[in-house]
Amino acid sequence: MSNNLEIHLSWEDPATGELREPNLNVPIAFGREFSQMPGELRGQPVSRMLLDSSEVSRYHGLIDWQQDRLVVIDQNSVNGIYVNANRQKR
Repeated sequence: MSNNLEIHLSWEDPATGELREPNLNVPIAFGREFSQMPGELRGQPVSRMLLDSSEVSRYHGLIDWQQDRLVVIDQNSVNGIYVNANRQKR
């Protein structure tokens, strides 16, 4: 597990049309409410990314480095996480 793994995310904000491109250290929690996402995981600080959308749960998902690979883990979100149109838990 790396304390220095950083990923670059990129998306267009649907509300403003603005391009968002943060560089964040893993683990990364994402959701609609900052207070619902963990600030720490396994003694590491967690990067928290707010997504202002009714389709995003308060704590929607976690991007983490596990077993030498990057994984996205659904946090029991209502709308889920999809890969190639298939809902995924992990």
